[in-house]
Amino acid sequence: MRVQKYIVLLLVLLVGVLFVYSFSTTSSSEELSFQQAKNFVKEDLVSTEAYRFASETQAGDKFYFDVLVSTNAHGVCPTLEKRHYELFPISYRSEKIITSCSERSPPLLYQEEAVINTGKLPRVQKLTNPYSCVFDSTNFDSEAAANCNYFSKQEFDSLELPVGFFAVLWVDSSGSKFWALVDKSTGSIVLK
Repeated sequence: MRVQKYIVLLLVLLVGVLFVYSFSTTSSSEELSFQQAKNFVKEDLVSTEAYRFASETQAGDKFYFDVLVSTNAHGVCPTLEKRHYELFPISYRSEKIITSCSERSPPLLYQEEAVINTGKLPRVQKLTNPYSCVFDSTNFDSEAAANCNYFSKQEFDSLELPVGFFAVLWVDSSGSKFWALVDKSTGSIVLK
């Protein structure tokens, strides 16, 4: 009889704890905002060298992010992977995009391709410790510019870039620099 009272008491206590717990916790997919989901992905990317969001969508209580992650992003031979994130529940899939330093054929879809192709120029090959920064001609990326303090937005604007180009800034350890403009559709390169 005494054992039965303890069992009943434990069951009541367990039901009470579960009842209180159900009101005190929140469903992550119902209460999670888009920005909170994006911040969660950013926290996962904190150990990467360079990344940029390629797409961000929400469908109901699901969040989807495609992120391009570069390794050796400022060197002559960057690599690129695309990470597909889905939240909640959390899933993650990686897809290798650029894994070698071979010259890339047009059309050039990724800025890393422009870096690889311009990195093969004799002028770049002569640089001591070459460092690159790359931008889409139609979009000055202030986050990317924060990692490249070798020029100003005014200098970027003065290039008067046509639509459909990547602008690659090459700098060496002495501080000398030049711009290589890469046509995305043809792969042709113009030096400035």
